[in-house]
Amino acid sequence: MKLETAKTLILIVLIGTSLLLTLGTGSIKSSQTALNNETIDEVDIGGTEENRRSIIEPMDIILHANGSYYGFKDPTEREILYNRMNSWSLSDVTIQSVANRTPSDYEVEIIFPEKFPVELLGSSIFKLADEDVHLPENALFERIYIKFDENTATLLVELVTDDGGLVTGKITDTNDFNHLWSYMDGFDLDTFRLYTLMDEGGKDIYLPTGEIVLPKKIMSFQRINPPDMRDVLFDTPSVVSESRTPEIGESYFTDSRQLRVDENGIGMEYINILTEDNNTDPLLSPTTLLDRSILQINNHKGWTSDYRLAEMNTMQGLINYRMYFEGYPVFNNDNMSMIEQQLNSQQLTKYNRPLILFAPSVINETPVELASGEVIKNNILNPDHSDYSIENIQAVTLGYRLNIDTDFSYNENVELEPVWYIKYNGRWIQHTFNEPAKPEGGD
Repeated sequence: MKLETAKTLILIVLIGTSLLLTLGTGSIKSSQTALNNETIDEVDIGGTEENRRSIIEPMDIILHANGSYYGFKDPTEREILYNRMNSWSLSDVTIQSVANRTPSDYEVEIIFPEKFPVELLGSSIFKLADEDVHLPENALFERIYIKFDENTATLLVELVTDDGGLVTGKITDTNDFNHLWSYMDGFDLDTFRLYTLMDEGGKDIYLPTGEIVLPKKIMSFQRINPPDMRDVLFDTPSVVSESRTPEIGESYFTDSRQLRVDENGIGMEYINILTEDNNTDPLLSPTTLLDRSILQINNHKGWTSDYRLAEMNTMQGLINYRMYFEGYPVFNNDNMSMIEQQLNSQQLTKYNRPLILFAPSVINETPVELASGEVIKNNILNPDHSDYSIENIQAVTLGYRLNIDTDFSYNENVELEPVWYIKYNGRWIQHTFNEPAKPEGGD
């Protein structure tokens, strides 16, 4: 074969190979830029997928019975009841401009961790029998009340919105009525616990009475690999620059996006600089915001613990999820118990989250006796206890404080310590007796 002919053949082969690589890269790129450039090719960081109904749950369900108040001893029983409620069909929905509702001697009160848009009532909590019902677009609610109409075996649903409206509806399935009424027909104290009402402030707050013992648990954890999150959040990871400093940790950059991983490799902050202050961006509806957020996290199996919706702000496109453990909310000074996102109509603009996976086995477990609800109530209302103004207390709950031990290079542990928490002026703080209340960082 002549030399010129050989050169020509080699050149043809190289050009063909280049074209194939270009086409292949384009194909990969097109399959990776899903969700309007929010994520690339699917990455599994070790969690699960969730949906609207599985991510929205109440903090408590209180049963009112002729002046007494009861709640479930085991949060699992509460979750079983609420999951059944998710299948209820809500009919005859009306929206009224009234400031108050009329309580009943026997009713069930469902308390959510924050004010949520009323739109979620039909899309994420119950099922609307009439899909043409238009719920208030900008109204918020925090509690749902369910009454019993024994004459018609109908459940009457009521919720008061933050703008003074009253949304009502009916559950007409007799089986649903009988099932809920069965909880009211005598309270087995192996299942239920008596609660005490604290209504001296702006909201009704219910506290469990009697002896309270919860386990303090020590568990090991693994870190989520930061390059996996880089691959989730950047369209073309190969062009992302990287830096590392002992004080800050790892950082990944492009021209407009930054991902920072802390020095211990247990938390991350992501921001898209060019989109965070876009004031002209159209607002997302609550359902769209929630759906896009869940889908973005599902895409990389990002529900690495039991997370539940904690806050929504559709005006800012903000949505936060709190970690739960065995039915109790988890708190941490460094936001290691929260997933925080901000989205606009085009893409994800912020994403902060922990980068830890709990091991399924428990290393050590110790029972902890906690102050009863009566003691907590008396302590809060004690005039000599100057930490609180009762009108600024929005909620009180049992929860777990997440303490993370990163002193060991390999056997890293987390401690889940049961404590009382108070939501004060919009922030959760650990309740301490006769000591200044210290706010949890950013929670």
